[in-house]
Amino acid sequence: MHLNELKALHVSEVLKQAEELEIENTGRMR
Repeated sequence: MHLNELKALHVSEVLKQAEELEIENTGRMR
C-alpha cells in the first residue's frame, strides 16, 4: 500500500465525518 493512497483515504474519511458532524450540529442549533 502506498502512503499517499493511505493519506488520501484518511483525509476523505475525516472530511466525510466532519461534514456529518456539521450537519448534526446545525440541525440541533435550529
